[in-house]
Amino acid sequence: MRRVYCLRVKERKKGSARSHTRFSSSICLTTTRRIPVSWQRFAPLVKKVRFVTPVPDWFSALGHNHGLANVVAFIANYGIFLSAMALVGAGWLHRNRPTLLIPFLVGALIATVLDLLAARTFFEVRPFVALHAAPLVPHDPGDNAFPSDHAVSSAYVASFLYFVDVRWAMLATAVALMVGLARITALLHWPQDVLVGWLIGSWSGTLAGLLTPRSDTRAK
Repeated sequence: MRRVYCLRVKERKKGSARSHTRFSSSICLTTTRRIPVSWQRFAPLVKKVRFVTPVPDWFSALGHNHGLANVVAFIANYGIFLSAMALVGAGWLHRNRPTLLIPFLVGALIATVLDLLAARTFFEVRPFVALHAAPLVPHDPGDNAFPSDHAVSSAYVASFLYFVDVRWAMLATAVALMVGLARITALLHWPQDVLVGWLIGSWSGTLAGLLTPRSDTRAK
């Protein structure tokens, strides 16, 4: 079984009174050894990412179906805008309820903080890098896959809308599911990246909904 190891690359930034070093990117490779001999002196910076499996058969088959591949790529890349449209639609129908704005912004801030904390806590290389495959959507190979920002945002909108308008919430939920599955299918995220993103978004959205004034929680 092959493994993926990533070496975090140091970049020294100058131009200020004191220069500082930050980890700006990662170089990843697959190997059957624990740590490559050439990397042993960098052992503290090397991190095993995950076991590697061959490119799934369904992804190979998807490459031969250009129509379906384009649909998946579109949803993975632009599906988040459908969540925004659902939010705008519900907001327009309930524009006479301004008290919904503050809880929504507070919940969005909480979701953002949790998302950043999760990304700081754990780094995971993206599937298309580990599998040495071209993703359906072009993406930075050194970017952290964990968690899925798209899953966080779409789940947050869907969860919050259940306290505002159930019809728009159901639409937003369907969009969140499609976006998450499309991001996995496009090899941009592992399933756990999307699941944790959904968890962060739905928890934050529910909390924001509970902060909404009781007399102003849901459309009749």
